Amino acid sequence: MDRSAILRFSDAEKPTIPEHSEVIGTRFSVWWGWWKKQTEQFPLEVLRYLKSESRRRPLQIGLVKRKDEEELYTATCIDVAFEESGSPIMSPDPELTPGYYRGTEFPAWFKLSKIRQIDRRNFLRQFGFVPTSDPTFYDVFQDAEGEFGINPRPSWSMEIVKAPGDAILHLSDLHFGSDYGFPLVRPIPGRGMDALPLVEKISSRIFQELGIRVGVVVVSGDLITRGLTDAYPYVRSFLESLLDAFDLEPRHCVIVPGNHDLWTEGVDHPSRDYRHELPYRMFLDAVFGTKLQDLERVRRYQTPSGFELIFVELNSARLRSDELREYGYVSKHRYSELLRFVTDVLKQDTNTPAARLKFAVLHHHLMPVGGVETPDGKKPVSVCLDAGELISEFQAHGFHFVLHGHEHTPFVGTVGTVARVADRSAPDGALDFATTPKPMFVLACGSSGACRVRLPEEFDQNIFGLYQPMIGGLQVTFEQYTQFAPCRPLWKVSLPVS
Repeated sequence: MDRSAILRFSDAEKPTIPEHSEVIGTRFSVWWGWWKKQTEQFPLEVLRYLKSESRRRPLQIGLVKRKDEEELYTATCIDVAFEESGSPIMSPDPELTPGYYRGTEFPAWFKLSKIRQIDRRNFLRQFGFVPTSDPTFYDVFQDAEGEFGINPRPSWSMEIVKAPGDAILHLSDLHFGSDYGFPLVRPIPGRGMDALPLVEKISSRIFQELGIRVGVVVVSGDLITRGLTDAYPYVRSFLESLLDAFDLEPRHCVIVPGNHDLWTEGVDHPSRDYRHELPYRMFLDAVFGTKLQDLERVRRYQTPSGFELIFVELNSARLRSDELREYGYVSKHRYSELLRFVTDVLKQDTNTPAARLKFAVLHHHLMPVGGVETPDGKKPVSVCLDAGELISEFQAHGFHFVLHGHEHTPFVGTVGTVARVADRSAPDGALDFATTPKPMFVLACGSSGACRVRLPEEFDQNIFGLYQPMIGGLQVTFEQYTQFAPCRPLWKVSLPVS
């Protein structure tokens, strides 16, 4: 193989492989639509090659399903259809297309005569890679020496960024738009001077009153309200003003999406082109001044006191299926390679920081923050569907803290599992529980910007978190405030880490 392609798919709507295999079984071939994300480039040159080669000889392409249990397939491609402009087109033959999407236009169609499941070892032997990034289409090629290459590749970096301060400011659930609870500009003198813009309230408290220098700002999702994308310019203005107040740059900001940012309520078949992600991605591109390929990323900082702070950003507003679209879910395939990348880089690192603290940041919960949750069709439970898997993976890679938001309730807790290792000397079925990972601390920020009616009855204050690294741990302070009430401490606690 000198060139081929890998298509990534999911079973968000239907069991994809059985639906296509059924058409092959009765019609001997099937047209497979490429459900291209809105944010992906149209690979015209690659598609031209695949079309030419598949018409000359059967061409093997890869199919990858990564949600839940990984499934890998090789498919025989005998034709490719697309418009040179990249405009979506209907299937060349609706009768050779699965019924659940035969009436939808897509940018490219692949005619397959055979689909066969293979194991990971053979998939790697044939294609060289199992893609781990966000895109759904990958160009796979071999050089003259037979070495595999793939485009696009993950854009992760462990480059160290100097942070001008030691402290971490944690904001969450700002909810710009209809649920935002603070003035956008300073009020007219004599009319509610206490109702300061949120930037002034936070920065004056931290910088002027407490005299603390912030080095990193973390925003754990729900920047806007119910997908109202017209609010993003206000979010950007807020972040720019906040960073200016602390003499920070955009690279000192860690941002993950929440369910309100990637809003899917009322969106039909969001997994067909992921257009619901486009406004949030465009917002990130504008903030950071570059096009970001992956929503799962890593940031690494060094503070003036010699502390090293590592943040892994995760998207917990991932689509799993149409039925579970509003539940928190990350999926192991989205972050397992990233965690290994971080661990491998640190193993080879010669730096000797005063302390190295590792944070995972997402929007949804890893554990309950309230007493009882009553799920219904409109309000799913807040704990991630894959919380147990996330906890195990974070522990395995030595993370100390998990930061999140979502339920507008401040919370500090510990979470952990005990690794179970088989003991061959013990009777059959016995387990040795000697391997005990250290527990992690979970810090839920509450809501930093929502109006009072959007705050829970049991806690009707806004919150920001201020975390200061120290030798042997992290000092955590939660400050509470409202539109009219000044900031004052809510909790202050020192959390030990090894």
